Amino acid sequence: MPTSINDEEIAQLAQFLAASPDGVEREILFTKVGRHRRVLLADLTAYKARIAASRDEFLTRQTREAAQKDEYFAMPDDHETR
Repeated sequence: MPTSINDEEIAQLAQFLAASPDGVEREILFTKVGRHRRVLLADLTAYKARIAASRDEFLTRQTREAAQKDEYFAMPDDHETR
């Protein structure tokens, strides 16, 4: 079932998806009807899944590289604690 959103709601949608408003407008298919964009919920959930997969892949790669360099548990010299 399509949902109608306007320009002001793009920011809310971006917040829901944990993405930037520009990214939302570029990455999600929509049909413009007047001043509103019609977006399918399936497209939103697919986009959210792509973002999550990309984020997980990045974090996994960063963790693996840090472990290989033996930097996973290393603390920087200038770290501060409470």
